[in-house]
Amino acid sequence: MHDLVLVQLPRTARASLCAAFATVGVTVHLADRGDQRPVAAGPSAPVATVLRHPVHRLQSCFHQRVRAGRPHRERGWSDSEAAFFAAIRSFDQWGEAICSTDEFYRSAADRGLLLWDEQFGSLATVATGVATGAVIVAGSFDDLPAAAQRLAALIGSDTPTLPTDPAVVDTTPASLPRAISPLAALGMRMRLADEIERYEQLLGAQHT
Repeated sequence: MHDLVLVQLPRTARASLCAAFATVGVTVHLADRGDQRPVAAGPSAPVATVLRHPVHRLQSCFHQRVRAGRPHRERGWSDSEAAFFAAIRSFDQWGEAICSTDEFYRSAADRGLLLWDEQFGSLATVATGVATGAVIVAGSFDDLPAAAQRLAALIGSDTPTLPTDPAVVDTTPASLPRAISPLAALGMRMRLADEIERYEQLLGAQHT
């Protein structure tokens, strides 16, 4: 049996990785944001995190909340979310509103970013939660098979096959677009510049 501590933000394939590694005899411990390692994992359990590009993670968060978490984690909107979704109906509209000359939409976009930061956290919470010297496994969401292979090598286990069962994997429905308009991408890159810089630093660190 092997143990692995994952310190991760929401919408970074935590459920997929837990289900996958369970099939090869690995117990995955999900640390709360800000915790270095749960006591149950033992002092020698490796600590890792799988990252996702901040814009793509935010898009996934938006799509999950626009469905109020359905079908897997149904949770109704807060009053703040209801007000946000009344003004912003799509991820493209959100990003484009950041660059809008309309003060109402710009304000709605900024309020949404504050709301999402409070709800889903930033890479700063992950970076401070991982103990000094711990291994950080960084990869894009679409690079999960390679990330799973690096995690398996880290803990000395067999490489698992990632699940595809919709009952396990809370993926964005195909009916919701993945492509982002150029203007929306520009707006998000402007607002998430610090987060993107931190992501790129962590991603680069795994290759040094």
